[in-house]
Formats: sequence, structure tokens, C-alpha cells
Amino acid sequence: MKNYMSFLFKYKCYIFALLVCPGFAFAMPSEQCKFHPFIKNGFNIQDYKRCATRIHQCPVKGILPDNACVQKVIAEHPYCAQLAKISHVIGSDPSVVSAKEVGSGFVIIDQAFLADGQNTYYLISPKGCLIKTNRDPRDFSTALKKQYPDTDFIIVNWGEPKLLHQADGDKQSFMTVLKITKGCLACELIGYAKIHFDFTTQGDLIKISVQKIEDE
Repeated sequence: MKNYMSFLFKYKCYIFALLVCPGFAFAMPSEQCKFHPFIKNGFNIQDYKRCATRIHQCPVKGILPDNACVQKVIAEHPYCAQLAKISHVIGSDPSVVSAKEVGSGFVIIDQAFLADGQNTYYLISPKGCLIKTNRDPRDFSTALKKQYPDTDFIIVNWGEPKLLHQADGDKQSFMTVLKITKGCLACELIGYAKIHFDFTTQGDLIKISVQKIEDE
């Protein structure tokens, strides 16, 4: 019954959003959340800190800790399991993945790209949902899809996601800013998009939305 009521609440929010905001295009939450058994009870931030400390004690080769040493640390310490698995899922080296707790049971995962100085951010919900925040805003707005039907968007996170204060206290929301350029990182600036991720207080995804792309 509890799961059914949670689904019903999210479905009603989805239908309401479509009725009052016809310019938006919301994908159903199940299409946006990637659930993984190894984070079904959330991400253990203390285990991450212990593992990261060990990894960064490895000797540096080039710009990264020695990979053989990193793999040895992961193999020998069970508290590295979640970091190793999350790194595998997002296609990254564990030594460039960091995590921090925010809100009520949420974790921000930071995937650093040292070569070009970029970062990609993910959210982990208390329910084990992994969401990449670097998303094409056209996926959530029919108006933007019509405005930029064939434009080659290059999208990067412009800072980490921010937890938004909710006056009514019935949900937890995050906002991330994306910088969008045309064709390449150093090419013509299209603008900045603000993407909102709304969750119930229990950590179920309600919706992802975007309003518009601004010049600054």
C-alpha cells in the first residue's frame, strides 16, 4: 500500500505538471532513475571517506594515483566496494570520483575530468536511485526542442547541484546549472540552463524539469 500511494502521488504530480505547463516535457521518473542494488540503502559516506583516504596514499603516476595500487586498495578493503561499483557504473577511475552528503540522505557524486578541468555530477537518492545531472534540457522541454531542433549541444555542469530550500517541506529539490555551447567546448555560447530535480521527502523522484536557457 505504501509503495502504491508513493507511485500515485508521483503520477498525480506528473499529470498536474503537464496540464499547467504544456511547454514542458517531463519523462516519467522510472525512465530517469537508474536503480542499483549496491546502493539500495543509500551510499555509505563514511566507507567512501575511508576508501578515498587509502587511495590517495598511493604514489602518483602522471596526474593520477598509480592504478595498480588503487586496485590493490579496492581489492583488500570491503569498505571500498560502493566506490568501486559506482565508478564502474559511471565509467570512471575511483581516484577521480568524490562524494559528499547533502540534504536528507542524498549524496552528490563528483566525477572529475582532470585533462580539461570539467566535472560531471550525479545524485544518489536514499532509495538507491542514481541520476546524472548533466542532461540535455530539450529532453524536458518541448519548447526548447522546437527552438533548437538540430543544434549540436555541448553540455557541461556549471557547478555542483544545489539543494533548494522548500518552504512547504513536502519535498527535496536540487537545481543544477548547465553551460551549453554549440559544437565544441570553446565554441559559441548558447546559454545556461537550470535543471530541477524534485524528490519526495522519502527520496522518490517526482520529476525533472527545465524552464528556459538564459544568456547568463
